Amino acid sequence: MVANLGITLDPTFYIGLDEFDGSRWEHFDAAKWESSIASYKAHLAKCWGKVPAKVPLNVVKVSEKREADFTRHTFHMDVENTGIPQWDRMSFFVLVPDKPIAKPAPVMIIHHQHAGKFDKGKEEPAGLMYDPEQAFAVDLVKKGYITVAHDALCFSERREKDEFYTFAKMLTFGRTLSLKYCWDVSRLIDYLVTRPDMDPNRIGIMGHSLGAQEAIFCTVYDPRIKVAVSSCGVAKIGGTNSVFSENITHNKAFYLPGLWTGSFPMDMKEIVGMIHPRALLMSHGVIDKIFPIEGVAEIDNWVQEMYRHSKNEEKIITLRHAGGHYIPRQTKEVVYKFLARFL
Repeated sequence: MVANLGITLDPTFYIGLDEFDGSRWEHFDAAKWESSIASYKAHLAKCWGKVPAKVPLNVVKVSEKREADFTRHTFHMDVENTGIPQWDRMSFFVLVPDKPIAKPAPVMIIHHQHAGKFDKGKEEPAGLMYDPEQAFAVDLVKKGYITVAHDALCFSERREKDEFYTFAKMLTFGRTLSLKYCWDVSRLIDYLVTRPDMDPNRIGIMGHSLGAQEAIFCTVYDPRIKVAVSSCGVAKIGGTNSVFSENITHNKAFYLPGLWTGSFPMDMKEIVGMIHPRALLMSHGVIDKIFPIEGVAEIDNWVQEMYRHSKNEEKIITLRHAGGHYIPRQTKEVVYKFLARFL
């Protein structure tokens, strides 16, 4: 039962935290968190690397197309001035509903997944390529939200030689792909808040896999994001039941130089914790091979304890379904009701 939404989940498909052996889990310590939060934020900022300089956005509308129930607008805009076209210019869709749920309307940014398909970016969440189950921007615009889907660097119109090349090249400039993704989304928000049809106080972000990972990081980076939905994007970095212990390789934006050190080990739970007390929903598959579920459950439990301590437990939902690396349709329904309540 997802009590705060009045939804009953199939108990044979969704796994409760009480079904895991939590005897070795680290638990949320409010005093420790309060004394360490400033240090965690400073450490993350240092690991993220050099922050780009802001430039005029120079937003250009490229095209628009009518679809059933909405209009899809295509834009380009500047996010940097490095002289590298793929780094500097970002393309994105804005899907505007015929019947918005409010005027101005709430906005959902949909970050595309990875899946090793670099020819697609914004196109999949906009329902134009590959998996229709990933067309979150279309689902939500039909519910009356304005939705936005962009190309992350390395994908679609922003491809370079390959992802590793871009990742390594950034490191030589003292930068990280993780911060680049956050920076571009933040610059996108800089544009969105200027539009009179969008409510600047009702901005959310959602994604699956890489998109889920970036939904977390972007929400930490930009406080204007009020709601985050992450499907299959969070794992322990070090320790037991982690990416390191299981020798798992992730996308290149997952890795931040110096994040996990002997003197200051910072893991994903502390990063997720920086979203608090904003609304957060995280979903994972029990047999997802790239996210060890015991470690995921430990993070879920720690974050839920944090929200419970501050009496914000209604604003956190963590789900673990019996499948793998995907978002089930029933979970989508939970997500959409969650957004309806908190955005």
